Amino acid sequence: MVLILLLHYVHDLPLSAVGSPSWYRYADNLVYLVQDVSHGQRVLSMVGDHLRKVGLSLKGTDGIVDLTDRGSTIELLGFKIQRTSDGQLAYHPGNQATTLLENRLVESLGTPYPEEAAQQILQGWVQVYGPAYQRQEPVLRKLMNLTTHCGFREIDVDSLNREVQKSWKRWRRLLRKSRYRRRSQ
Repeated sequence: MVLILLLHYVHDLPLSAVGSPSWYRYADNLVYLVQDVSHGQRVLSMVGDHLRKVGLSLKGTDGIVDLTDRGSTIELLGFKIQRTSDGQLAYHPGNQATTLLENRLVESLGTPYPEEAAQQILQGWVQVYGPAYQRQEPVLRKLMNLTTHCGFREIDVDSLNREVQKSWKRWRRLLRKSRYRRRSQ
């Protein structure tokens, strides 16, 4: 909690004061949306300077990813993100997302009510990865194949389908609000 408060003062407020770039922070995960690689380098340098003043540094080796390069992707908070041919951002579950889901489903076999546990695990996974569900059929088919592979035969597909639809609608609302906020700043 102290780190979050510290980052608010040494990161969020200074970046908000300059008004550029667009940035997002989830706990200590930082993302900056910039025009080009050189702008990204300047932003990282500026942020590094702010953090060094209080004895912190940028972690990780992600650096700068130019999503305009064909085939470029970045993994961020469990999502694989890339730009589509029409310039939009596309979200997909990250490389470990399905593996973690499968592990949780296998673990649920040891619970007193495995089918209920599996249903809850699937619904939670769907809620988290909502932006990846622009088309519901492929993800439902994939989830059902995975649950069958893990030994579950009685998963409520209709309930899961409703959860996929709700998740996608919720994420679309959040994305619209985010775009509106950025334009009004």
